[in-house]
Amino acid sequence: MKQYTYVINDDISLEDVARQISDKIHRNPHITSVLQVIESSGTEEIIRYGYEKASKWFPDMIIYGMTSQRAIVDGMHDVTIDYNGKGVCSLLLFENSTVVAKGYDCHIQTPLECGQDYLNLLNKRKDIKGILLMSSDITLFSEDFARTILEEYPDVPIFGAMAGTRDITNDRSMVYFDKEIYNKGIVAVAFCGDDLHIEAKKSLGWRPLGKEFVITKSSNDGLVQEIDDKPAIDVYKEYLGVSENRFFYDNTAAFPILFLQNDELVGRVALYCSDGAIKYTMPIPEGTKASFAYARKKYLLSESLQNANDLISFNPQAILIYSCVTRRNFMGDLLADREFLYYKNVCSNSAFTGGYGEFLFSDKGAGLLNGSLIAIGFREGDATLSYIEPYVDEDLIQNEELLPLMERMINLLEKTTDDLRENVLQLYHSANHDELTGIYNRASFNYYYNEIFEKIMVLYLQDSFL
Repeated sequence: MKQYTYVINDDISLEDVARQISDKIHRNPHITSVLQVIESSGTEEIIRYGYEKASKWFPDMIIYGMTSQRAIVDGMHDVTIDYNGKGVCSLLLFENSTVVAKGYDCHIQTPLECGQDYLNLLNKRKDIKGILLMSSDITLFSEDFARTILEEYPDVPIFGAMAGTRDITNDRSMVYFDKEIYNKGIVAVAFCGDDLHIEAKKSLGWRPLGKEFVITKSSNDGLVQEIDDKPAIDVYKEYLGVSENRFFYDNTAAFPILFLQNDELVGRVALYCSDGAIKYTMPIPEGTKASFAYARKKYLLSESLQNANDLISFNPQAILIYSCVTRRNFMGDLLADREFLYYKNVCSNSAFTGGYGEFLFSDKGAGLLNGSLIAIGFREGDATLSYIEPYVDEDLIQNEELLPLMERMINLLEKTTDDLRENVLQLYHSANHDELTGIYNRASFNYYYNEIFEKIMVLYLQDSFL
């Protein structure tokens, strides 16, 4: 198996990329060729033009892809400003494996119906090693599709992303397959082969901070109307000082909310606010207990560095990465590029993209994700002895130096938060149990837990930052 990744920009045209791909295919006859195309302008005309050309150049190739929220690739910082014509193509060449792919228009079929149809297409084959899933339309959640597949293939990882769009308040996201473009659709690609191996890695890095809230009113389209029985925006105003305006996403992106899903910590990024309700990238069920999250840049980087270095022993011949753009917004271009550099150290042709959310249904994932980075390693045949040295990031190593003031304040805040939680839990236990007998005390302290923690945290934050 081989992977080749190309960036279409001012230095290399679509025709140049096509010639290079043709050369690779001619040198590797009798193989299965798959092309993942990520388009960052969100312009349907550009996508159709590319498909018209590709259908002439590569009539037998499997081509799929999606629009991204921003182009994410090393050295393309300017793409965050100039979207026109920028795209990332990743060619996968399989020697012994096959691919089963199909696209679905969810204006016509529900995700559940699409999943049932795709199961029929897979026809109970036993050599499926992983399924890539892409979807478009921020109100379309493909969990029903994934769950339908998992009923038949519980041990097969399902991974991928929700397509993004340039303007988060005007969703123009698209997925595409076989010359069809779907603005509300699903594309599924199953990678099959007895000799094929797939390894999935998930990086989060965000940590919960402060009071635990309860989602008291929400809907399946990702809208949260009430938190703790009051308008959702009130919580953001009180704790983040954020109001309902056009800068809502920019002001809240560094503070997603975290909660447990399938026993795994997952995040949700708030996109915008409307009439006091908060729109998230994915649904949050009523009754969910969630906290605001924060991160240091080294938390996000350290987790990805560990995952990338762990992939060395897997010996991947290809890596596909799907990363939430929130990570880039939080870390900045240079550090986000460095995060991808960890994986390029393992596989130099690794391909990256990002959208509104990520998928990883596996024993290491938690289904619908947000704020995370998913790295999928592919290999045909047995792993060979790798001579790749683990990446060492000197900036993540604690040295003897004067720490910045903000670094010291965050350390203080983290430690004090841990101490407060421990003290409140001890107080909770004492209030619920007789001190001498240990018997449960009816005068439960549970009602006051969050109220006490909230007041202590507010006082602490005021003292620390004011």
